[in-house]
Amino acid sequence: GMAVLVAVGGAVAWMGFGEAGLGGVLFALAGMLPLRLVMDLGRRVAFAHHRVHTALVMDVLLMGVLLGGLGVLAATGNVTVWDGYALYGAACLLPLWLAFRPLQRGDGGFRWRVAPATARDDLRRNWRFGRWVAAGRISVNGREFGIPWLLAAFAGTAAVGFMDAAMKVVGLIFPMLT
Repeated sequence: GMAVLVAVGGAVAWMGFGEAGLGGVLFALAGMLPLRLVMDLGRRVAFAHHRVHTALVMDVLLMGVLLGGLGVLAATGNVTVWDGYALYGAACLLPLWLAFRPLQRGDGGFRWRVAPATARDDLRRNWRFGRWVAAGRISVNGREFGIPWLLAAFAGTAAVGFMDAAMKVVGLIFPMLT
């Protein structure tokens, strides 16, 4: 839903409302969001199956591709927000095979199973706690995406590209902390 909302914002910006280049950035963000969410799902699946090493390897692969790609972009002087988001989305695809590969000892691997008869009751029971988790994620996302928008408004989109690159380098420690 958020990707569709961002894509609509990109279409509006593309038609001439907003800063030049904003439409392309929003389209890149809209394309990256689902890939990032699938990557996050893969990490959660790995953790749920007690495959911490798999989640760590996924993070290391992601960071390796990001650092390599951002290094190439920086060396050529082409670090932009659009390039950062496009690279991030592409990098999210690489380690996914690790999370969704079959588990050891033939236990069937990753499968979806939805029981429609119990879905409504499960949703109602889990919403009591889940609404606070959802509110927390919305506030974190607001901060995560709000700061780049403010920086772009005051310092330009090139500054956001450099901030994003710096945050990726700083983010190298997060897998170790997890």
